[in-house]
Amino acid sequence: MAVDASRGGERGAGSSAKSAREALLEAATLLFGEAGPAAVSTRQIAKAADVNSGLIHRHFRTKDALLKEVLERLAREISESAKEAVDEAPELLRFFDATYERALYWRLLARCILDGKDLSEIQTEFPTVERIVETLGRLQGDGAIRDDIEPKVLTGVLLAMGLGWLVFEPFLLAATGLDERDSKEVRRDARLAGVRLLARSD
Repeated sequence: MAVDASRGGERGAGSSAKSAREALLEAATLLFGEAGPAAVSTRQIAKAADVNSGLIHRHFRTKDALLKEVLERLAREISESAKEAVDEAPELLRFFDATYERALYWRLLARCILDGKDLSEIQTEFPTVERIVETLGRLQGDGAIRDDIEPKVLTGVLLAMGLGWLVFEPFLLAATGLDERDSKEVRRDARLAGVRLLARSD
């Protein structure tokens, strides 16, 4: 599964180091997402990227360092996709949309956790989560949402709901009988239900 077999095995003189690095990141992202980091070797990544396996050590040193960069790059992409929000309610909904648009990141993260990876060692940047905490804190300060639960806890609950739905959607649809409805409509209703849980009770 070469990312671009036309670029040559080493991507050396005729190709920039940046292109080799990008090819390795792209290949690792696909392979890690498909099989999980534990099941993928550096040789497989290099073969998929169509580069010499020694370039992984040159650019990333270790497979875990490569995995860390893959996760942080995907996390930044999610944050960027939610960046254009203008007002408050659509901003939170955009976060949910970004989650589903970048499902690969969350599935890869789940695989890492199931593989027993120490998350503190493979990811240190959480821009989307930080923005959700910040947004909820601002909304609480404005009196727009419930303020009896701290923003970090609310963020954790919303993420648990959203990610649980993302990972277990086929089961949830079948178990509740919602599989008879259009999955996109159900997903829309689920995200709205999540946001409405934030409403003030008074």
